[in-house]
Amino acid sequence: MLNATFERLQRSFEQSARFSADASHHLKTPIAVLRAGVEEILADVDCSESTQARAEGLLHRIHHLSSVVDNLLLLSRADAGRLELSKAEFDLGEVLEGVLDDALTLAEPLDLNGGSGYPEASAVKGRSHVRRDDRAESGRKRG
Repeated sequence: MLNATFERLQRSFEQSARFSADASHHLKTPIAVLRAGVEEILADVDCSESTQARAEGLLHRIHHLSSVVDNLLLLSRADAGRLELSKAEFDLGEVLEGVLDDALTLAEPLDLNGGSGYPEASAVKGRSHVRRDDRAESGRKRG
């Protein structure tokens, strides 16, 4: 009885991992097509300024969606045991800039702003330092 429960649980886990992998693969092509279409609009010199601005916003959201799909694929590979992890140094500032960028993107449609509580620089253990990002400043101005 217990073995049968574990087997069902294992099958369910495998189905979930396959679904995540399949979904991420199936989303990659439509996202690439969307990105190409929006980039074509951005390259059109005859487009109005407002159309260009909307296209830039769409392109930013498409890049975010692409990142979500890439992360989904990464997680499905990890779940399936097909992901090799290696330790490497990385720039924590870049990671935090990405987090800030995502937060500003999510806050924009809600008409939220980042406030003024960002420090100029924050020390991070190790060799890296987190610097204030110019996008944070422009994000506050938008809000």
